[in-house]
Amino acid sequence: MKLSLLQENLSRGLGLVSHSVAVRATLPILGNILIATDKGRLKLSATNLETGINLWLGAKIEKEGSLTIPAKVLNEFISSLPPDKIELESKETTLLISTGVYKANFVGTAAGEFPKIPSFAGKPILVFQKDELVAALAQVAFAAAQDEGRPVLTGVLVKNQDGEKVTLVSTDGYRLSLKNIKTKEKKLEGDLLIPAKTLLEVSRLSQEKSGENQEIQVALTEEKSQVIFSLSDVDFSSRLLEGEFPDFDKIIPRSSTTQTQLNKEEFTRAVKIASIFAREQANIVRLKIEEGRVLVSAETPQVGANESEVAAKTEGEALEIAFNCRFLLDFLGSTKGEEIILETNSSLAPGVFKIKEDSSFLHIIMPVRIQS
Repeated sequence: MKLSLLQENLSRGLGLVSHSVAVRATLPILGNILIATDKGRLKLSATNLETGINLWLGAKIEKEGSLTIPAKVLNEFISSLPPDKIELESKETTLLISTGVYKANFVGTAAGEFPKIPSFAGKPILVFQKDELVAALAQVAFAAAQDEGRPVLTGVLVKNQDGEKVTLVSTDGYRLSLKNIKTKEKKLEGDLLIPAKTLLEVSRLSQEKSGENQEIQVALTEEKSQVIFSLSDVDFSSRLLEGEFPDFDKIIPRSSTTQTQLNKEEFTRAVKIASIFAREQANIVRLKIEEGRVLVSAETPQVGANESEVAAKTEGEALEIAFNCRFLLDFLGSTKGEEIILETNSSLAPGVFKIKEDSSFLHIIMPVRIQS
């Protein structure tokens, strides 16, 4: 293998694929990045066996070849070099790198030992507008469980719907996010359960490659055990989760006795202030809904207490309800609208949060039982 390319392009590419390198690799090869020529371009690949990435860079190829190199040292070396043309040449299992007055060689491993990473085959089952998918993932992925105790809850359900849309749903058992999103092409049969951390990485990759191809294509491998996201010059793959996702339709209330409309910025400020006093008391923040206002409060014997008043448009019965302030702030941080709507039926019923400007999204938070 012999080729040349710009330092800034190689450094950027290595930075992107390094996120998929195994941190504590059970197999030493998983700590490496595969460097290979591919149809006149340079291909960088990495995998941790859960996810994998193939990224292509423009390069001047003089001789075909491939080799795997430890990711950490290679990334550190390339990122430390000045912007200039870099030459790469492999000799057996050694990679020689030179640019200007800087030269180095890296001991690698034969490419044949590197796991095969699936690539996009050109037959998408879903096609999303990039900005719309990134915005939808920000509203949904955060509500998935972090605990691997129930693997299905660490995923986001992509549910097939009638027409040109799918529904993204996540829940950790205490909260639930749901977002309907349009797709330009849909050949999806059944539903997909994708790890939330996979979708967050897809979102990160999409934003890193801003200004390029504005579509994200989704495909499945032949075995339908892995999903592949294709961006501009990047294919990112992940295993699918197995198991039955909770029947979320049964969780969503169909009516409410109390409806409250609040300014998001004012409500967020009140919850943040209350969270200071709630930290030592299980993060519990109380909302007292009265005519024309909501009182947001928290109290901890060792710290003190606070109460903030937020103007609101209210309909229905007066109500006092409590939530985990961290869940409230996660939801508020995921929204971009100016007005939010809270619907509920009692102090122990789920709180349904909506964005006035976005009817395609809703978020549910289970309340905390409070003593009078």
